[in-house]
Amino acid sequence: MRKIWFGIVFAMACGCSDQNIYVARQLVQPDPGGGEPSVVTIADCQSYGFIEMERACVVDADGKTYGLAGGGLNAVSAAPPYGVYFLFTDDAVPLAEDITTTGPDASVQAFAAPYDVQGSPCCSEGSPANRIAARASLTSEGGLLVTVHDALPVGTQIAVILGYGQLFHGRVHPADGGTCSLPFDLCTMANARGWAARFYVGQGPTTTTGDGTTPQGKGIVSQ
Repeated sequence: MRKIWFGIVFAMACGCSDQNIYVARQLVQPDPGGGEPSVVTIADCQSYGFIEMERACVVDADGKTYGLAGGGLNAVSAAPPYGVYFLFTDDAVPLAEDITTTGPDASVQAFAAPYDVQGSPCCSEGSPANRIAARASLTSEGGLLVTVHDALPVGTQIAVILGYGQLFHGRVHPADGGTCSLPFDLCTMANARGWAARFYVGQGPTTTTGDGTTPQGKGIVSQ
């Protein structure tokens, strides 16, 4: 995990099962349209050492999970839904009212495009035209589950972006006029920080190796 001064965490889904911690959670996400809820089973999820993030992983429709640091960009199952699960530390759980997925200032945004992360353009979030629909909800243990339910073409790169300025707005600026209740770094730097998880649908745009990853290099940079 390298430290650089970019103010946003960029994470690529990779097969890092030796770094994962068994959590065995079945997460239920309501359908905003009133339909059947989505049920996502997470068998394991990679542990992190960030002040706000305890674990984070990509999960596919088959229930397989992928860590977000270390090797190449992973290709998940081609069938939707595609999801990312973030488990925050106990003192950095966002407020439910700050979790939004629509509008230009949404705290959770998803993007999709047929881009090679080592090419140009590299990243699906580089254009607002690549924005896609996503669902996001808090889970009972303080996690955030983000899912994409529309089927996308094989080779599509999906990026899920958390904007900390919006995601932690109610914690940094409490409605009652109180003081910030987050760890100090988030209180002072939330507007300059965030998290991005990215992965491919079905297969990557380059040759896939035997372990299912594409040779895309290191997957995480952090402030």
